[in-house]
Amino acid sequence: EDPRLVVTQKGLRALVAYGRRAARKAPTRLADEKVETVGAFRQALMSLDHSQPEAASPRALRLQDMVPLHTDFDHDAQQKNWMPFVFDGIIYVVDQLTPRVKILKLDEDTGSTSLAYESESDPALHGLRADVRGGSQFVHVPSEGLFLGVAHVTRGRSMYTHFFIALQDRPPFTMLGVSREWCLAHEESFQSGKEVLCEGVQFISGLAFVGEGLAVSDGDADGKQQHKPPQQVVLSYGVMDCDARLANFKFQSVLKSIRFARPQQGVAHKGGDEL
Repeated sequence: EDPRLVVTQKGLRALVAYGRRAARKAPTRLADEKVETVGAFRQALMSLDHSQPEAASPRALRLQDMVPLHTDFDHDAQQKNWMPFVFDGIIYVVDQLTPRVKILKLDEDTGSTSLAYESESDPALHGLRADVRGGSQFVHVPSEGLFLGVAHVTRGRSMYTHFFIALQDRPPFTMLGVSREWCLAHEESFQSGKEVLCEGVQFISGLAFVGEGLAVSDGDADGKQQHKPPQQVVLSYGVMDCDARLANFKFQSVLKSIRFARPQQGVAHKGGDEL
């Protein structure tokens, strides 16, 4: 469940969560012991490479398409909500956002993971009396010198909010800033009239850009490409573990919503606006 898509030199990959019965003694709170006992959630990398001619049409995923990921730490903990990104052809994942940011390096072939970088979290996240967890993948924004992603905050089992995160786009991938918390509201009709509301459980696992482009700058003697910022940010999310939806934001509005505690060198950001 909760696939997060990334593209590497080997093709399209999805980082997914799956239930493993023997992962730990105590079952996850999501398991119905009368039906099946899921010991804990773990992460796996799914190959979705359809570059071969025989795979041009949709096909069922095979067991050999899945590479279970394993860590040498936190063996008895849930491994769910990892946030992947690609740098220099290598998949990294943000495993933890607070109290410190921990970034793992993945081996696509063996499934092994190792701690690659650790850095300070954003000060705005330190005072939250709630659980800060992962969300979407991180997507590179070359024009701004950062990776952009969405994480979530949980207060109990049925109150989710979200926030945007910006990471530095080069090692050690420090957290540059975060937005305020927000939810995805929509209009519902009741006998008493129309209301704008947010469901208690919303989970964002996908982020993509629309209107992204490249252009060669005028008068550039060496012909270096200058990246243009994307126009739109599209989020894919689930509601109450039942409905699948899409949400659309203007990229500049997203960028302005982020309060940059650690401005990226050479890129001027102010941020902190409401979405």
